[in-house]
Amino acid sequence: MRREIQSGLALAFFAAASLVGCNGEEMEPTQVVSDDAAIADLIDEARRHAQRGNLRQSGLVYDQALEIDENSPRIWVDVARLRYSGGEQIQALAAADRALVNGPDFPPALTLKGQLVRDAFGFSTALAWFERAADLAAEDPSILTDLAATLGDMGRHRDMLRFADRAAKGGQEQAQVQFLYAVLAARASEPTLASGLLPSDDYSDGSRPAAVILRGIIDLQQGSHDAAADAFEELLKLQPSNIRARELLAHAMWEGGRDREIVDRFGTEVLERQSSFYLTNIVARAYERMGDRERAIAILTHSLRADNATELRILSIDGPLPQTTAKVRAMLNRGDLSGARAYTISLRKRFPGSSDVLVLAGDTALANSDYENAISEYFEAARIRRTWPLVQKMIYALEQLGDEEAANALLVDFVKGEPRNADALSALARRAVHVGDWERSAQLLDSAMAIGGESAPSMVALRFATAKALGRDSDRWGATARQVWPGSFVDQ
Repeated sequence: MRREIQSGLALAFFAAASLVGCNGEEMEPTQVVSDDAAIADLIDEARRHAQRGNLRQSGLVYDQALEIDENSPRIWVDVARLRYSGGEQIQALAAADRALVNGPDFPPALTLKGQLVRDAFGFSTALAWFERAADLAAEDPSILTDLAATLGDMGRHRDMLRFADRAAKGGQEQAQVQFLYAVLAARASEPTLASGLLPSDDYSDGSRPAAVILRGIIDLQQGSHDAAADAFEELLKLQPSNIRARELLAHAMWEGGRDREIVDRFGTEVLERQSSFYLTNIVARAYERMGDRERAIAILTHSLRADNATELRILSIDGPLPQTTAKVRAMLNRGDLSGARAYTISLRKRFPGSSDVLVLAGDTALANSDYENAISEYFEAARIRRTWPLVQKMIYALEQLGDEEAANALLVDFVKGEPRNADALSALARRAVHVGDWERSAQLLDSAMAIGGESAPSMVALRFATAKALGRDSDRWGATARQVWPGSFVDQ
């Protein structure tokens, strides 16, 4: 179990470094350097208003700056960041494009585009934007740290270190550079070094989720399981819908021997709604360690059946949800479809550029079996932030419309952008089986298991099936299946 947990831990941690830049909740401004002192002063004033939470006044000041030069890419980059942080993500995309049109070689505009592309299309697709910005601003520490973080998320740690070293020479952004070094040290299983490198003054208030998750990882590596659990609880307060945070919290509890807390907190969730293979496995192992082996096997069996089911359960009200989301889900679960529709329409009018509202509108349409409108809302939301849960819902809606080709293309594109997503790799492997491509399925499953999926019953079951179909390694995978899932399909 130790190896299984550590692999899953690594999988969860690989997402941390991307939070240095645009994490979908905050976007860092670049340094103001302008020949026009009036514009520079206005940008500084607008940023001060934004930092105090006065977004409306900040917008008015940016309007004044645009009256001086409406084609300034520097102003439009800042306007895009303001709109994004204010929940107007659709409008932020338009402002970012305006910045690029007016300054196609303006490094901050290229970096901003990279951050937006990273959210919507994954690390691999975004990389070219960061590399272009770094080519044009070879000594800009903020641009170099964003590039380094993206390379780290792709598993290119040597390249990450190279660009972090270049950023360190710039003399600025030292807190972010230290953070990157701490990430690398933690990934190299050097928690003492990582702890010493993690900056405390800029991140101690918990405003940076990346710092919180890294602190929790370091605590885990040092055996401070309760402290790690506290860190992940803090992260869940900052990001209630963060799936990886829930997995890491469950893991910290498991390492600390808190089995009863695990089953009380997550046991119902893994049975009543779709949960990740990792969280399901933790709950099953907790039951097993408590001596309830039958319950453990039942949960793993349920997980396998749910994983292969055609019905996607997406509208649960269990678990921590943002207030608006919880309200919509509650309406849908009690059958108030018209109420949910009216409420999401009102939200769309109040927040026309919010990706979260678009997803809620899509969920409401999906609950009404209005798959075409669900797809429309989901695809608009995915232009801003394309998460794995959102992609699952998009695929489900496309399948209900009979468009298997589009569903498959969407999944392939997502895997290209995020090649280290074990759940997506597994889903693509199942599709390969459906068309009889056992070799491709085996390759995808091996990749998924290498980054944390080796303890997932559904993956092991499918890998055993591919081994039998290909006529090789079936004994090996049969033994693995018996270890992961006692009383499993192997002996039936």
